[in-house]
Amino acid sequence: MKIVREKGEMRSWSRTQRFSGRRIALVPTMGFLHAGHLSLIREAKKRADLVVVSIYVNPGQFAPGEDLATYPKDFEGDLKKLEVRDLDFAVDIVGCDLVREPDGLAMSSRNALLSPAERQQALSISKSLNKVATMDKSDVDVCDLIKQVQQDIVEAGGKVDYVEIVEQESLTPVERIDCPVILCVAAWFGSVRLIDNVEL
Repeated sequence: MKIVREKGEMRSWSRTQRFSGRRIALVPTMGFLHAGHLSLIREAKKRADLVVVSIYVNPGQFAPGEDLATYPKDFEGDLKKLEVRDLDFAVDIVGCDLVREPDGLAMSSRNALLSPAERQQALSISKSLNKVATMDKSDVDVCDLIKQVQQDIVEAGGKVDYVEIVEQESLTPVERIDCPVILCVAAWFGSVRLIDNVEL
């Protein structure tokens, strides 16, 4: 296993591999790896000659008020599973199915920060997304769908950051469902911000 910490070294390695005709897959993570990450790595292995996994706790992915210092970390544990590098070149983006806990909660390293009560409340996200995904959406009002998901989360004790229905490729919000779309959610439960999504 090779660990690369410097951008210049990563550039040199990646250029050498590409010049040799090898296809490289990147799985970007913020560490504290779980089964969801590992499923992405398995998919990457099917699509490339080499798999690169980045571990970078990106401050830009934390909302205002979110405590970056409390984000769970286990670098040594992560290294037992992975080959870790910092990639810096253009890649093809491949979507994969979201991996969930047995009770439906989207797998996230942040789940470890939830209290037992907050974890139960957080199930409102996946329950609401599933409800919308399985309903008949012909002639449905997008605003009504968004309000329903917001209401489900708030009634469970969460605080909604955003609920959006966006076009699948551009991630542009839509006013009606006449193309492939994704329902995206971010919500707070206590001090923990969770995200989830589902294709509609």
